[in-house]
Amino acid sequence: GEARYAVIGRFVETSLPPQAVLLSMQHSGSIRLYSGRLTARFDWLPPTRLDWLVAELRTRGYGTYAVLEDWEEPLFRKRFEQTSPLAPLAWRPLARTQRDSHVSIYDLSGAEPSGPTRVLD
Repeated sequence: GEARYAVIGRFVETSLPPQAVLLSMQHSGSIRLYSGRLTARFDWLPPTRLDWLVAELRTRGYGTYAVLEDWEEPLFRKRFEQTSPLAPLAWRPLARTQRDSHVSIYDLSGAEPSGPTRVLD
């Protein structure tokens, strides 16, 4: 079950742009360790600041992604449901693990992935 941290980190390193910021909670440290990418804890972000953060990062040339365990998705939705149209995560994830704990990676630009969700494991 712990291998998912390395799997997610390698995916971030090899498949996401170098200018990516990952919003996470459970995976925030391991993403930095395995990919060297910037992370931010979504649970530390004020609920009114999600859209601002995504827009601000975009103006600075960064893409913003959410990396969420299944149990974190309801927390993310609830935290931002009153203040952001991104809260429902109403599009397919870019990638998802299938073994043990399921982890999904969403592009917070809201763009639908061009292909099917990539299965990681």
